[in-house]
Amino acid sequence: MYGQGVPQDYREAFHWFSRAAEKHYLAGQASLGYLYEKGLGIPHDCDKALKYLTKPAKSLPFSRSRI
Repeated sequence: MYGQGVPQDYREAFHWFSRAAEKHYLAGQASLGYLYEKGLGIPHDCDKALKYLTKPAKSLPFSRSRI
């Protein structure tokens, strides 16, 4: 999960996180949002980061949408 023992490859991470996000996997969406936020392996994009980070945050048990 953390890429231990292999070289870091953010482009490859982007590929797999994108696939996970497409299947509505919350950890994949959050990870993809992080890559967009930091510009790791892809161009920095605040709008896409917000899009992918908001979906998992809304599903948290203490989120405003569930109160």
